[in-house]
Amino acid sequence: MADASLQQITTDVMEINNLPSDMMGEIFLHCVASSASCSLSRRKAPLNLTWVCRSWRQLAYDTPRLWTMLKLSDAHCEIPQLELAIRSWTDLARRHSLSLEYNIPHYTPPILHKILLPLSDRLCHLNLNIRMSQYIALLDHLPLRLPLLESIALKNSRADDDQYNSFVLDLSSCPHLRDVVLEAVPRPGRSGYMVALAIPWAQLTTLKFITTQLPPSCAISILAECTNIVTFETSMAVVPSELMEARPARLPFVLSHLKFLTISWCLWRPRYGYVVNVPILTSLTAPALSRLNLLTVRTRSDVLAEALYEMHQRSQFDLEHFSLAGDLVLDTQDLPKFFRVTPKLRSLRLDLENTLEHRRLVKILAFRLTKKHNLLPELVSLELSMHRFHGRNTVISEGQQMWPGNSKIITTLIQSRTWGDKPSPYAQVGLSQLARVVLGTRRRLGVKDWSIRKENVTLERVVEELRAKGLALEMPIEYVH
Repeated sequence: MADASLQQITTDVMEINNLPSDMMGEIFLHCVASSASCSLSRRKAPLNLTWVCRSWRQLAYDTPRLWTMLKLSDAHCEIPQLELAIRSWTDLARRHSLSLEYNIPHYTPPILHKILLPLSDRLCHLNLNIRMSQYIALLDHLPLRLPLLESIALKNSRADDDQYNSFVLDLSSCPHLRDVVLEAVPRPGRSGYMVALAIPWAQLTTLKFITTQLPPSCAISILAECTNIVTFETSMAVVPSELMEARPARLPFVLSHLKFLTISWCLWRPRYGYVVNVPILTSLTAPALSRLNLLTVRTRSDVLAEALYEMHQRSQFDLEHFSLAGDLVLDTQDLPKFFRVTPKLRSLRLDLENTLEHRRLVKILAFRLTKKHNLLPELVSLELSMHRFHGRNTVISEGQQMWPGNSKIITTLIQSRTWGDKPSPYAQVGLSQLARVVLGTRRRLGVKDWSIRKENVTLERVVEELRAKGLALEMPIEYVH
């Protein structure tokens, strides 16, 4: 029995080795496609391929594209002669362009500049997560020109206690740079670091800016220079003097290529002011915008809705996805005004702090249907959070308020927009069915919620009825500490 199994394995290996080398090379390349590969580990591709047999090892060494990406993390700090191992890896890539991810913020030997300096003319994608002091040491050695660089992600893992002079992050001599991610990089005049950014903003198609020191006015100035931007994501925390900016300091500018816009805030619950989302929205004209994600902090519903409405009047975009999160208090007349001018909206996501606000909007959507004044006639995906935190240690589920027998607001909406193979209700023309509904819940670990058990029978019946009509109904639970 053992001999037969061994013979079968041997036969399978021989058949694989009979494949043409170019086909085997393509199979090897698929092995390094996952995000967990391309590290200095014998358990992961491509290194594990070199341990199978002599022919595989030689084929792997003769396939330069296998070695064009390298990911370094804290787990590699104990590797003896790390610098030599990295050089051997990149030599196997020959003259191909390279992608490097360096996530060793606490590694004390200053080897990063020794790694990057010989590779500067080959780097195509660079992702660094190090301390600010390491950035300063790196910029002292790294040449200003990175001729092949297409994307760069810089993250400051932790602010050091020491004070440093100002320095310039100069990427202006990178002609192919398109994607930039800056996370926790301090702006000029804040903390002990004075970072001046020299970036070719007009070249960028993707910009992600996450920092606790970027006020709306600075974000607006940067965004105005990104004339070819397609995706812009910013997460900011504003200082008190910036919080009261209700109007932009400049006339609205046009970003004709912008399709995806995300605005959120690092600092939750500022002590002063409101309407902090509004300056960016009122400064922007984006005719190609299709996805908009907002996290509001102390923003009045009428002010936000008016800013969105005026932005649409200037831009005339066909929005397909809208996501709204935060502490917004909805008014029944505010957001519907915006929804009436975005009839192409196909996906809506609400994750408000007080989920009672969802009921108001859901009720409007269902009520408008019966009056033949359809809001969002092409809506096919709806995501709602069904939770709210109470105190510090418990979560009160909204199950009793959203799903009880005497209050069927959500089920009425879903059923009115999900009719399966039957004719559409009220003979509506051009009304799309909901194809996907997500009702998410967050619960604290170790806290039992007995109210959900009482509603299980009702929930199961409703869920089965809706799924029988072809609706993809998801009810994920996220457990938090």
